[in-house]
Amino acid sequence: MGLNKFLGQGTIYLFGSMLSAAVPFLLLPFLARWLGPADFGVVGNFVSLVGVLGAAIGLSTHGYIPVAYYRDGPQSLGQVVGGVTGISLMGLGGALFLVTLFGGPIEAFSLIPAEWLWLVALAAAGQFLIAAALAVFQTLQRPWAYITLQISYAALLSALSVALILFTKFGWEGRAMGQVIAVSLVVAVAFLYLSVRIPIDWRPSYWPLRKLLRFGAPLLPHAMAAIAMASMDRFILTSVEGARQLGFYVAAAQIASLVIMAATAGNQAWLPWLYGRLAANSDTADRELVRMTYLVFACLLATALGLILITPWLMPFVAGSQFVGAVPLLRLLALATAMNAAYLFVAAHLFYHERTGLLSVVSLTAAVFQFAVTYVLGKCLGVEGVAGGTAIGALFYWLLTWTVAARQRPLPWFRALRSFRH
Repeated sequence: MGLNKFLGQGTIYLFGSMLSAAVPFLLLPFLARWLGPADFGVVGNFVSLVGVLGAAIGLSTHGYIPVAYYRDGPQSLGQVVGGVTGISLMGLGGALFLVTLFGGPIEAFSLIPAEWLWLVALAAAGQFLIAAALAVFQTLQRPWAYITLQISYAALLSALSVALILFTKFGWEGRAMGQVIAVSLVVAVAFLYLSVRIPIDWRPSYWPLRKLLRFGAPLLPHAMAAIAMASMDRFILTSVEGARQLGFYVAAAQIASLVIMAATAGNQAWLPWLYGRLAANSDTADRELVRMTYLVFACLLATALGLILITPWLMPFVAGSQFVGAVPLLRLLALATAMNAAYLFVAAHLFYHERTGLLSVVSLTAAVFQFAVTYVLGKCLGVEGVAGGTAIGALFYWLLTWTVAARQRPLPWFRALRSFRH
C-alpha cells in the first residue's frame, strides 16, 4: 500500500473513530449529571472489568487474522475467523464460571454486585467478537465497512443506555444492560454479513487452533498486563479514595481517551502500511517508516498539549460544575493517553516479527512498574497521585516497548533525526 493510500485510509479510519467517539462523548454531560459521581464511577469499573475479561476470553487471537492473511494467503481467512470465534465461545464459558466462583471478591474491589457480574462476561465476549470482525475489515482494507460497524455499535450502545437509565429505575445497571444488548445485536449482524462475504469454516476439525493458540497463548500475559495498566488506576483509586473521587477520575479519563481513540484510528491504516514497509526491506522504505513514526509522535504530543490548554474550560463544560475537581486529573491523563497511543505504533513491530512472548515480558514488566508507582503516589497524594502514576507508567511502557522493538531489526532511528535537521 502506497503512502497516498495509507493517508486516505487513515483519514477514513480517523473520521469513523472520531464520529463513534463523539456519540458517547456528547452523551457524557447528560450521563454524568443523571448518574452522579458515585454511579459514574461504578460504570468506569464495569468498563474496566469488561476489558480485563475480553483479553482473557479471546486470547487476543483476533490479532492473528491479518498475520494469517498476509503470510498464509487470503484462502486462510475463513478458517482463522471460524477458529477465533470458537475460542471466544469457549472463553465465555470459562469467564461465566469464574465470575460465579469469585463473585464476592470481585464485588469487593469493583463495587459491582456479584449477581450482575454475568453481564460483564457477556459484554466482554461480545466486544471481542466485534474486534475480530473489525480485524477482518481492516485486513481486507475495507475502511468504510470498518467504520460503519464501529459507528453503529457506538450509536446503539448510547441509545440503549440512555433509554434504560431514563425510562427505568436503573442507574449504572442501565448502562451495563445497554452494552450487553448492543454487542449482541451488532455481533449477530456483523457475522451474518461476514458469512456472506467470506467462506467462514465453522467446523472444529478444520479450525487452525494450533496456530491460533501458539499466537494467542503467549499474548495472554501481555493482554492481561495491558488491560491491568488501563484499569488498575481505577481499582487503586477505589481502595484509596472511594466512589466519588473515582467518578471524577473516570470523567477525566473518558475525555482524555479522545487522544488514544484518534491514534487507534490512525493505527488501523498504519498496520498494513507498516507491514508493507518492513516487508520491502529497503533503505528507502526504512527511512520513510522512521520519519512517519516521528511525525506521529509529534502529532500525539501536540494533541495532548492542546487538550491540556483547554482543560479548565472543557471539564466543567462537558461534565458539569460538580466535576470541576477533575481539571488537574485531565491534564495528567491527557499526557498518559498520548504516551499510550505512541506505544501502539512501536508495538506493531513486535507483532510483525511474531515476538509475542517478548511483548508479554515487556508488558508484565511495565505493569509491575506502573502498579508500584501508582499505588505509592496514590497513597501519598490521593487521586492526583494516581493520575500522575498512570502518566509515569505510560511513559515507561512506551519507551521500553520502543527500545525492545528497535532491537528486532535495525532501523535508521538516529539517521532520520539528523536528516530532519537538514
